[in-house]
Amino acid sequence: GSIEPGQTLFAALAERGATPVSAQRAIEALSSKFDFRRSRVGHTWEASLQSDGSLVSLKYQISPERYFEATLGADAKFSSVDVHVPVEHRVQAVAIPIIGSLWESVEAAGLDPQLAQSLASVFQWDIDFSEQLVVGDALRVIYDRQFLNGKPYRLGDVQAAEYLGVRGSWVAFRSPDEDSSDYFDAKGE
Repeated sequence: GSIEPGQTLFAALAERGATPVSAQRAIEALSSKFDFRRSRVGHTWEASLQSDGSLVSLKYQISPERYFEATLGADAKFSSVDVHVPVEHRVQAVAIPIIGSLWESVEAAGLDPQLAQSLASVFQWDIDFSEQLVVGDALRVIYDRQFLNGKPYRLGDVQAAEYLGVRGSWVAFRSPDEDSSDYFDAKGE
């Protein structure tokens, strides 16, 4: 299920047939790991119920990367865990032929459209992507791609990019400083 506006997890579980006692015990176990005052619309939950409505397990997910789970043990008590799903970072290198707009070119290359936005930001002081693109120009990009459970999850940072065009060529390298989102050219400027 999913938390709706004005709804508590307890109410959502009751609507699905969970007994009040088991719902309260599972939520109390999860409360040792998660403060439900921070519960938000859209958080998701999954419950395993016995035929009498007693909860066996309750999973409360606050993001694709993190969830909390309470499981009924042999001692008839719930134990809970805070699970951080590992995000895998892979470096990707791609060449993007310019076939029209930056957006169209990135999309035609089968890449995440957010990459077009990132590239426009990287070259914002050098290239006017609405005026300076010429069909036949090319981009080469090295960027991070994040994967969750083996599936593409989100775009990471552009690490390096090069625009090769008839009107000029530009390069950009991401600052090695983790706290910076600055880019510099081949001269270090």
